[in-house]
Amino acid sequence: MEEFFVQKLREVVLFFQSAGKRVVLIKQAPELSVSLRACFSRPLWTVNFMGCSPNLTVVNGYLGQYTDLIETALDGIENVEILDPVPVLCGHGTALYPGMESCCTGTPYI
Repeated sequence: MEEFFVQKLREVVLFFQSAGKRVVLIKQAPELSVSLRACFSRPLWTVNFMGCSPNLTVVNGYLGQYTDLIETALDGIENVEILDPVPVLCGHGTALYPGMESCCTGTPYI
């Protein structure tokens, strides 16, 4: 299955590049492992973000193989822009949203 993913991703990127298109690959965003209902109570302005954010160690664990496959597929192909939402959500060790500090190894709120 991994070989199929690598092969098809290469084919798609090369196809679009051969057509003169700019290729931008947006990597998978972190997934929440909790029910969103547990994060938002009624009324909606009462929000409990604690425990509702992804842990960076867990995120890197399940996205590691995916990232390796992307790097393998794009090896030797130039001019592919890769956008990774993980650093955006946890950029520079600062949580983007309150309660996401577990994603950013315990940093304070913005």
